[in-house]
Amino acid sequence: MRLFSVFVIAMLFFLMSCRQSLPTASPKPPRDELEAILAVTETGPSDVSYLGKIDGNLRNLVTALLSGEDVNQAAQALGFKVTDNKEVLLDIYVTNSVSEASVQLTSLGMIVQAVNESNGVVEGLLPISQVLAVARLDITKALLPVTAFGTDKIP
Repeated sequence: MRLFSVFVIAMLFFLMSCRQSLPTASPKPPRDELEAILAVTETGPSDVSYLGKIDGNLRNLVTALLSGEDVNQAAQALGFKVTDNKEVLLDIYVTNSVSEASVQLTSLGMIVQAVNESNGVVEGLLPISQVLAVARLDITKALLPVTAFGTDKIP
């Protein structure tokens, strides 16, 4: 028992000495992307449930755009590509027919590239600035970025 106590005390001293030599954390606290989105929009709506339709990485990209950060750098860090026009390739899952949804999405600036009626998916390039507007639509179930691999590469 005494040997165990000596071991524990020795480990505590060792850990305390290691802790003092560790670099200090960055003074910039981590940012919650949802708070950032609401903070940079003119009027944050009281119902923010539509934000749950947006993939987490895509929310981070929208936050970068609205915060004035480098969108291309943010996209690269998140693992997907952005066009020169700040568009991102997305799969948008919809509740209505994809043809009706395509009309609404096109009116918001989406360049529709493919549709899948049986799965209720519209795929195409959407301006990042329109992601929140698309998420607010009643027809939208989910917005997911398409990773740029294989046949999913942005032209």
